[in-house]
Formats: sequence, C-alpha cells, structure tokens
Amino acid sequence: MRLVKYVLILGLVAVTSFASAQSDTVHMNTNWDDTTYYPIKLYGFTAQRILEYNFGHNAAILLDYDFVLKACMADTAEEGYFGEKAKESLRVLDSLLAVYRDDTIVDNEYSSGIRHIMAKCINKGDVKVFDKGKQVYVDVITNRLERYGEMADRFYYLPGIKPFYSVDEYSGIIDNPTDTASVRRHKNHYKEYVKMGEKLKECGK
Repeated sequence: MRLVKYVLILGLVAVTSFASAQSDTVHMNTNWDDTTYYPIKLYGFTAQRILEYNFGHNAAILLDYDFVLKACMADTAEEGYFGEKAKESLRVLDSLLAVYRDDTIVDNEYSSGIRHIMAKCINKGDVKVFDKGKQVYVDVITNRLERYGEMADRFYYLPGIKPFYSVDEYSGIIDNPTDTASVRRHKNHYKEYVKMGEKLKECGK
C-alpha cells in the first residue's frame, strides 16, 4: 500500500491517503487548520499470541501477533519500499519469536516496517493500550492529523492529550500558490520540523 502522494493539478491538491480505506472512526481531513481530536474506541482482541509494542515512553500497545505476521506476509508482495519493509518486519517478528517462548512477544525497538499495520489495528480499535503513567489500560484514545512543513503524521493520544504513537501519512505537501495565508504559515519548514521532532520524541521515537 502506497503512502499518500500529493499532485498539484490546476491549482488544486489531489490527495490519496493510506488512512482513507481504514475504519470510519478515523476522520480524514486535509484542512490543516482542523485541530479537533477524534476519538477511537478500543475493543481489544482475542489472540493466542500477543505482540507487545513497548518502545514508547507513554504507552505500551498490545496487538494480535498472528494478525501482524499475516499482514506483513501479505505486504511482501508489494514492490519497492513497502515490500522491503514488510520483509524486514518479518525478520524482526521471527527473531522476537525465537527469544520469547511464551504467549507474549515483546518488541522494545521501533520497527518501522509494521508501523502502518499497527495503525490499521489502532484505527479499528483492535488493540489494547496500556498507559504507563497511570498504570491502566485505556478504553478510548484520540487522534488527529498534524502537518509540519511538507509532511504530516497522524498522532495518537492517551486521555489527557498525551501523545503515544504516530504514523506518517503525507509527504511532499504542495500548497496552492494562490493561498497566500497557507504559504506564509508553512514556509518556515525548519521550525516546523523541530516541533515535529519534539512531538515524535515525546512518543518515544
């Protein structure tokens, strides 16, 4: 599955999105002034083996290991970047399985290849999220799409607006040159990338 690509045609931005095919709980909006936090109800899952993603500072994310494994195997059919990332993820999952012999497999490192698969699970609510600060599982999280310069990530938040995960959705964003306010707002990309880096650091990346 391809990341979002922007094409400027006749002064308009044509958009396709990774998230557009996902759960209705995820609100896709390319209005960069939209600051609404959109809720996602977490339903959890039933699985024989659990993948515990424990890289972030603020939360641990628990997923169905076998679902992630099958999704990675399916993505290996993709050509180029995503296919290679899926193969990398399979190697990571196999290595984790060799280390953890029980029904909980812990990933303490950021594996970029499965980030969009994880986002699919989060968007559908098919995960468990453990708030490390409060030491509780949460029932509802929020998300919103946030733009920084020519890039935009979807950030996921614990209750209390504490970011715990993100996934890249947009890159190479082109502003309509006639929209002078937007061009002016986003022209200083360096400062925006610094802010984005600070947000990603808070998530644990």
